[in-house]
Amino acid sequence: MALWNIFPTNLGWASLIIAGLGTFIAYKFMTTTSSKKKGVFSERNLGVAAAIFLLAFGVIGSGLGTTGLNLGQPLAAGAAPAVTTTTTPITITTTTTPVSTSSSKLKIETFAISTQEKYSNAQDAVGNDTYGFLNVYPADQTPADANANTIARINITSGTASKTVSGLYTGTPYRVAFDGGAHNGWYDRDYGIMSFDNKDFNPNTGTYGMSLTDIARIAVIDDPIDDASTSAYGGVTPTPTTELNNGSAGGLGVNYIVYNETNGDGNFYFELTHSYSGGNREIQNAVECFEWDSTNPPEGNEYTAISASLRSGTNYGIPDDILNYWTSEGCISFGTRKSGANGEYRYTITATEANMENGGDITNIRLDDLSAYRASNVLTANKGQDPQSVYLTSGQ
Repeated sequence: MALWNIFPTNLGWASLIIAGLGTFIAYKFMTTTSSKKKGVFSERNLGVAAAIFLLAFGVIGSGLGTTGLNLGQPLAAGAAPAVTTTTTPITITTTTTPVSTSSSKLKIETFAISTQEKYSNAQDAVGNDTYGFLNVYPADQTPADANANTIARINITSGTASKTVSGLYTGTPYRVAFDGGAHNGWYDRDYGIMSFDNKDFNPNTGTYGMSLTDIARIAVIDDPIDDASTSAYGGVTPTPTTELNNGSAGGLGVNYIVYNETNGDGNFYFELTHSYSGGNREIQNAVECFEWDSTNPPEGNEYTAISASLRSGTNYGIPDDILNYWTSEGCISFGTRKSGANGEYRYTITATEANMENGGDITNIRLDDLSAYRASNVLTANKGQDPQSVYLTSGQ
């Protein structure tokens, strides 16, 4: 083992102490009188030599204590001792946080849409030049507001759409709604506030893809009464001389049921068929509403009993006693109904003739959708399907 290695690695402070001790010893021996004998190494000379050694050792150690003098290796002839300097590298660790594709905002250049129609599952049926749009609004706006401004309005034709857009980004909340139109269109869909996820975005083309499923086509509300049918008017021929007249015979128009006070006995019935047509379509939140005419309304005491009973076909859940729906101008809900089903109901009424007015007391029976007569869909302008109406009145 090299002599140097017996000391601690950092010899700075220890070596300075040794150097100071050597200086002190040298001073003492130089100021002390000693015997001098020829041929003998005197105490004074010995002390000076020791002091010089310690002083040299201390100076060298203080200068090289942190770097080290390589005394453990043999020296080549005539070579000076090698000084080895050790440098400890500084390690800097840099952490790179990956970009989250679910939260970063990327600009959408093209908005692509695919669809699937409810019931038929057709992918090429939704949308035409008149009906079928996807509206994208700022998150703080609502589709029901007629003044709401769209950032993008994308027309869907034959099930698909691909439109260049501006102002849309992934990872940003928007209010999104499907505008299905009305009549022969599709029912609206409100998708609420949503963000366009980066997983559906193609950064190479700038295209975002969205799939719309269960888009329901609006069915047709069929006419509930056949003016030429005698069965709908209590089994009698609909002429002005019978208990019930149809509107055409009484000069009021189609779908009028006119109770003839002269020929009637205070009790009468008529039948309505509730049906919806059009393949693979539906009526959402179908209703039957009783509405008093705004010009010639009843007073509310003309009828004392109104009942309904299923004669044939689909049970739409109409209660037996529906007088309260008439007096309160309420609506009977049928729920959402797929096209193709139909149910025939008989409505039996007990009337107080003394309270009835000739040509007045008109009750409008409305068959409509969206839970109320002429209610709006998601977009205020869309009223769903056109309703059917039957008008109940009296005459002499």
